[in-house]
Amino acid sequence: MEFHHNLFKKSKKYFFRKITTGCIMAGLIVMSFSGCFGSTDKKDEKTEASSSTEAESLTESSEKQTPDSSVLSDKDVGVTIDSDGFTILDDYVRVLDDGVNIRMKPSTEADIYVVLAKGVDLHRTGEKDGWSRVKMNGSSFYVSSNFVEKTDIEWKQNEKQNEKAHIVYIDPAKQITADSEKEQIGPDSTVTKARMSPANIGVNTGNFEYDITLTLARKLKAILETRGYTVVMSRDSSSITMSNRERAILANTSSAEVYIKLQAGSASPDVKGILGFVITQDNPYNSDDYNKSYDLCDSLIGAAVKETGAKKKGIVKTDKLTVLNYCNMPSTVINVGFLSNSEDDTNLSNDEYMDKMAEGIANGIDEYFGHDSSMRQDAGSDSNSQDAGSDDSQNSGDDDSQNSDGDGNSLDTSSDSDSQNVSGDDEAQDSSDDGDSQYSGSDEGDMTDAQDEQ
Repeated sequence: MEFHHNLFKKSKKYFFRKITTGCIMAGLIVMSFSGCFGSTDKKDEKTEASSSTEAESLTESSEKQTPDSSVLSDKDVGVTIDSDGFTILDDYVRVLDDGVNIRMKPSTEADIYVVLAKGVDLHRTGEKDGWSRVKMNGSSFYVSSNFVEKTDIEWKQNEKQNEKAHIVYIDPAKQITADSEKEQIGPDSTVTKARMSPANIGVNTGNFEYDITLTLARKLKAILETRGYTVVMSRDSSSITMSNRERAILANTSSAEVYIKLQAGSASPDVKGILGFVITQDNPYNSDDYNKSYDLCDSLIGAAVKETGAKKKGIVKTDKLTVLNYCNMPSTVINVGFLSNSEDDTNLSNDEYMDKMAEGIANGIDEYFGHDSSMRQDAGSDSNSQDAGSDDSQNSGDDDSQNSDGDGNSLDTSSDSDSQNVSGDDEAQDSSDDGDSQYSGSDEGDMTDAQDEQ
């Protein structure tokens, strides 16, 4: 009896132990499944959000750091990183916003070289740590990659890459901000003019001179580079602040062989055509460059007239233009048209016409450097009293006459006396050698009479 009682107690304990153990195990299993499912939902939710953010980050990073091998030049094939740690690129980017800083070094603490407006195209040569390295005026500068994007500009293959590249300095006249502060018109000169006066404005279109000249300069630069030239520009933006003197000094430090200023003047409504300016034979600063400067100017005007069909206004010789007085190389100012004239204003806003103008000026540069088979006579020779571009004058249909002062210096002006009070980019009432014709301009002051500068 006692034996059965003890057996019952042991069986009861065993039974309850089994039940308890089973309940505990079942509870643990339920909790485990419940915990797993709950944890899985939260984990999946978090992973989805994280992966989305990470994907954006990776996409942004890959876009900025992965080089596009299609834009690498032949000499850089197989090379991705240069000695400065920049991914090597050879493409073009466009500024995405106004007021974008171009810095001397890839750092927000570095000095600002220039501030660019939206839409400016830049030649990019590398990228590193969120900075794009761009080439401007022959030197490297830096812009945040967040403010530029690659453009679809396709530059033609250099057709004359085996030829020695000539260096051409192009100065698109004007800028957005005028500067009435005075500067000397030449080294050690006692005569001063405004550093930069307001831009001319199209009588019909309302377009600004600084936009027109920059557009033309960019077209000209693209053409010249396909022909093997090295081109340096005084500005790639209209929001810079540079005086006439500073532009000439920059040209002197650029190793350029010629200086060409492009402007769009203003005069009486009936004045139109292409006009050139050069120094005189007796210029006190750089008279040794007179012959070549005249030849350069004559080549450019003749070729531009031939390509566009514009009226040829001739060449004015003067010593009152700051940029020409400071240049230490053959130099000229080319007035490509008059914004005060309805026809010129309309033409200078026409893309096809501007293409022809750029092509013509490029042809004139070719001719000057002897790329053209027809060699021209030196403009400073005994034939100086004859119009070297008379054929172009006849082709353009005008009757430009030549005036000569007592010293035999020729002055090509139009015969219709509409050369009075012509407002150009770099002129301030510059008179002809014989004092009969006056050419006024805006960039170098508002002189009311040529005698004010004598």
